[in-house]
Amino acid sequence: MIVAAPLNSIDRKGGSVGDTRGGTGGDVEFKGIFDGVRAEGIVYLRACSSTAGAKAMIETRISKVIMVASLALFALLVTFDNLTDYDTNYAFVRHVLSMDTTFPGNALLYRRITSPVLWQAGYALIIVGEGLSGIALAVAAISLAWRLRSDSVRFNHAKRSVIIGAALGFLVWFFGFMVVGGEWFSMWQSPT
Repeated sequence: MIVAAPLNSIDRKGGSVGDTRGGTGGDVEFKGIFDGVRAEGIVYLRACSSTAGAKAMIETRISKVIMVASLALFALLVTFDNLTDYDTNYAFVRHVLSMDTTFPGNALLYRRITSPVLWQAGYALIIVGEGLSGIALAVAAISLAWRLRSDSVRFNHAKRSVIIGAALGFLVWFFGFMVVGGEWFSMWQSPT
């Protein structure tokens, strides 16, 4: 647990105002289980033992690696399925884009795409987005696992690929399927 205290509540001898622990003056100094770190006018006090804190940190990091690896596996498996069962999944994309399974007399049918070339391009874009998302998340999971016991700067730097992979996944599954497929092409109206 980190406790934040404004600098004006810390005396120059190293303790909190009213604290009887002393210091040398000048820089803030803490003894015992407290480590003081000054950042932008705030002193962060580490209020747990280093062993318990390190264990909790590693457990949290392991959870992050597992979640990112699971997302990577999902995206890569979906990509693999779309490539190995291309025709079945292509038929689904074709029906969504052509809007031929939506409600009869649908007032939104002007949005439909009836060009097989555009169906193929749309499906290819989906597969590429899923694949890139899976690759970025897999790289992120490996990078995070590799830096599991590193300092926070190195571990947090490894999260860059997580952000890239998650953003790509968000674009594919939320924007692509929910916004474009679900709402623009009224995918929700299709019985299958």
